[in-house]
Amino acid sequence: LSKDIIRKHSSGLNYNKRLQSQASKQAEFNDFEFSNISAPKVLFYNFEDLNYFDMEYCTGENVFQYFEYYTD
Repeated sequence: LSKDIIRKHSSGLNYNKRLQSQASKQAEFNDFEFSNISAPKVLFYNFEDLNYFDMEYCTGENVFQYFEYYTD
């Protein structure tokens, strides 16, 4: 993996279903077009054994920085 890609992986077989759901929601979110909201793209997924998926790494503001900037 490169510095621009992160991998989310399942901690165990019992967590696989939740991770699959998270990957699907993340991928579907990018089908919507928002003018000021973006989300990392899911680049690859593996749903065998312990599940994982790779996605873009994006830096962003934390909630405190966001509200400080947008409430002035």
